[in-house]
Amino acid sequence: MPALLGPLIGFALGVVFAWISVSKAGRDRLIVRHRGALLSGAYGLLIFAPVCGYFIAFAPDWSVAYWFDGAAMVTPWGLLWVLLDASSPALGFLLATRNEHAKASFMIRLASGPVLLGLALFVVSYRRLGTYGTYRQFHGDFGVHHVSGTPLGHALMWMLPILALGTLWTLYCMRGLSRTASTSIARRSRRHPELS
Repeated sequence: MPALLGPLIGFALGVVFAWISVSKAGRDRLIVRHRGALLSGAYGLLIFAPVCGYFIAFAPDWSVAYWFDGAAMVTPWGLLWVLLDASSPALGFLLATRNEHAKASFMIRLASGPVLLGLALFVVSYRRLGTYGTYRQFHGDFGVHHVSGTPLGHALMWMLPILALGTLWTLYCMRGLSRTASTSIARRSRRHPELS
């Protein structure tokens, strides 16, 4: 995933996770919020950041769409960028659930800014992301290859399905959070009726 798009997509995914998990939570919303924050943080750390970080480490010029020298970015800023990628889903989730009575319209407005900015960056960088080379090769117009068949193309073929499957699994788990919380509250109220 291009470095420029990573935090934007991660933030928007965090808002989607919040929408799915908290929308039907009812009175157990606080439990769902805490578990959802942990789950979205785990998703960011274990799935999203490694996928984004791979391209920052091994294709730094491509990851910034050759807008500037990505190899120079890796040393001082690469780790910070990966940490931003890792925290963006949890940040999106927490901001979407900060209001006790957040509605779907609020979550749509919250996610629309990063989604539109990410879409604009993707459209502007689309042709650049189809090429493989270094910053100097791209701007000197020599030695540039099409992404397919290159090590970057093979990495994309592996990483994007992993990201898609990890995202789908996380969405499934988020959907089950409210059901799990409701079940645990019902059990607790049966054991201790004075708490309900």
